[in-house]
Amino acid sequence: MIWRTTAEQEAYLPGQPESGMGYQIIEFSEPGGRTPRLAVAFQAVLIVELDEAFEMELSYLSNRSDWDAWVTEPDSFGILRGAIQFKLHRHSANSTFDLVAEPALGRCGRRVGGGNAVNQPELKADGRTAFVRVSAFSNDRRVDINKKCVLPGTFATTLHDYLACVTCPDDPVDRYALPSPLAITTAFFIRPSGPDILQKGIVQPNFGHAGGGEEVFFVHGTTSGTLIDIRPYGDEAHH
Repeated sequence: MIWRTTAEQEAYLPGQPESGMGYQIIEFSEPGGRTPRLAVAFQAVLIVELDEAFEMELSYLSNRSDWDAWVTEPDSFGILRGAIQFKLHRHSANSTFDLVAEPALGRCGRRVGGGNAVNQPELKADGRTAFVRVSAFSNDRRVDINKKCVLPGTFATTLHDYLACVTCPDDPVDRYALPSPLAITTAFFIRPSGPDILQKGIVQPNFGHAGGGEEVFFVHGTTSGTLIDIRPYGDEAHH
């Protein structure tokens, strides 16, 4: 099942932490419903239920070239009205779906084992090291273009891991265990400043993908002016 969020839900989701880079896992009940339902929210506007039809629904979405315009059309989907107990599932080392791949065994510099970012110690940014957020959307809702920063609870990867993914080349959807089959199109380069807090870990297998890339979680987001560049995915490999 696919829904469009209400205006209230669309405003609420960007203020909540991600469950992984580019998506949020939500739990909700509907009026009269006895069992809470799990779903994945993309861009705070599209919700895809985590059920037996999940892969089919994602395949359907991946065939749309006009995705950004399509989801904003009023009649594209039913609206998730009346949802109650609408809450986020935090990032977890455990799979949120029953399709879990085997570790990548070091392919393209991927790391096997380790823990996810949110279970690691908090670190202060050194003001020199750059990180990269990869996205299927040039208008990624986790990036504040006006303030040039990322929102609290946003995931990214290290610049080193991003370059390894691009130059190998590797599949970023598999490397970062993303639930969406949409092609990665955009790279957001971030250089957090001294006050910014981050956690670093390894992407765990999930959604039928192996993971193994490095992940970074910006607990409180980043300060203004820390978004230093936006490029098409892979463009820097030619510089």
